[in-house]
Amino acid sequence: MNQKLAVSIINKAFEPIVGQPLAKKRISDILLGALAEGGFFAPILLIGPPGFGKTRLMRVLKKLVKDLFPNRKTPYFESGKEMGAPLEFFEDVLMKHVHDSDSVLFVDEFHEATAPMQGIIRSLIEVTVGREPKVVRKADYEVVFNPLRNGVVLGTNKIDVLDPALVSRFERIDLSLYSDEDMENILFQGLENDGITFNENTLRKVAECNRGSARDVVHWINAIRRHLSLQDRGQGKKTINKADVAEIVKKRETFPLGVSKNELNTLVLLEKCGPLQLKMLAARNLCSSKEQN
Repeated sequence: MNQKLAVSIINKAFEPIVGQPLAKKRISDILLGALAEGGFFAPILLIGPPGFGKTRLMRVLKKLVKDLFPNRKTPYFESGKEMGAPLEFFEDVLMKHVHDSDSVLFVDEFHEATAPMQGIIRSLIEVTVGREPKVVRKADYEVVFNPLRNGVVLGTNKIDVLDPALVSRFERIDLSLYSDEDMENILFQGLENDGITFNENTLRKVAECNRGSARDVVHWINAIRRHLSLQDRGQGKKTINKADVAEIVKKRETFPLGVSKNELNTLVLLEKCGPLQLKMLAARNLCSSKEQN
């Protein structure tokens, strides 16, 4: 496949994904590099807290691998837990999809994999200038992992629980916070099929009540739909104005930057009283120390 066509396919696949320009650029370069460098697919580790689009990026990347490299198998695990036990993984995955095969292995939530399973993935990846194949053995099984034919893509939101030796073998791609504009676009995408229109800057006010994460978007969309349905009274109301937004935000008890009512109370107490021990702060907020922490 020529580079121009590949770029077009990649851009089209990434077009619906809001934000994460650097992550998309680096993934694009790795895919194009595999086409230009004899199949070498650099191992990828996608890192991002919940709501940063990690899983969606992995699924798009899986589809891109199938589009650009139709002969490559793409075994996909939603979680590290699904990888099973080491011997089972060798028999059912590595022998069938990696050994003497063209493939890219995908594992989301890799931090949930057991230590032995993480060790197996680490043993597959050998960082060498020569990009030589690596032989990995388990019981009676022998698997050859060839970086010119095989790749690995991992995703996690708990990088701190992964072995640094494993992390160092991967192209680490850290996802970034969504801007207010990104959040506005994500909200718009979620509501565009409902025929809802927004007065100027109203959707931005909702977007500003998030912490750069899309995890809460569904709740906001539900709140907007619910508000309209309750205000409708058979009049076909489909427009959100500033008063509507103020009411929706008030009901959700959320403030700019995604600060919750309880967090705002905590900030007010600290401003009024100065430094407080955790137990004292929890008592004033009428909650447990664990919840306060």
